Amino acid sequence: MLSRIPRIGHKEGHGRKPNFFTIFQLSHIINVAMQQILSFLFSPDKIFLYFGKILSILLSLIFIYFIYKLLLYALIKFFKTKIMDEKLKMIEGIITSSLRYLSFFIAFITVLQQVGINVSAILASAGILGLAVSFGAQNLVKDLIAGVFILLENQYSVGDRVQIAGITGKVEKISLRLTLLRDEKGTLHSIPNGSITTVQNFNR
Repeated sequence: MLSRIPRIGHKEGHGRKPNFFTIFQLSHIINVAMQQILSFLFSPDKIFLYFGKILSILLSLIFIYFIYKLLLYALIKFFKTKIMDEKLKMIEGIITSSLRYLSFFIAFITVLQQVGINVSAILASAGILGLAVSFGAQNLVKDLIAGVFILLENQYSVGDRVQIAGITGKVEKISLRLTLLRDEKGTLHSIPNGSITTVQNFNR
């Protein structure tokens, strides 16, 4: 039987040793890179710049909120002298919602500008979307605008006996979009405010 002859330079029972020098180099490179990134982000100049942007954003938001409250107070005070109490709540809700959404949009655009994002594309897209909605909802917008003027001018109130669009009856409800009129036979008519051109009020 032939005995096993060990190979020259081969050591049995020993695996490949880890290269500690390569691991140390990699750790050192990562450490240096992290230090450079942190020093770049949190250098005195950068901290001052970040603080200035945050302060500018806060001041802009406070200013927008102040203008929102001022306009809301002025408009509600104006409408209180123009319309009756039962209609004021409806107008107040519309004004509050409209101003709130407008303020949110302005604040959003302002924050994007402060952080250096170009908002031209966003404004252009919003303009195109608004144009498309206005074309698609012309009748709805017409009804809403007519409803606002009906409330402001106090042309008729709930309970009045009127003639609208050739229909004579009693006004049961007034909304921004519709006027509900019940005729003498008990039939309820829904009349879009945008289609109302002439109103005869027999109570005035």
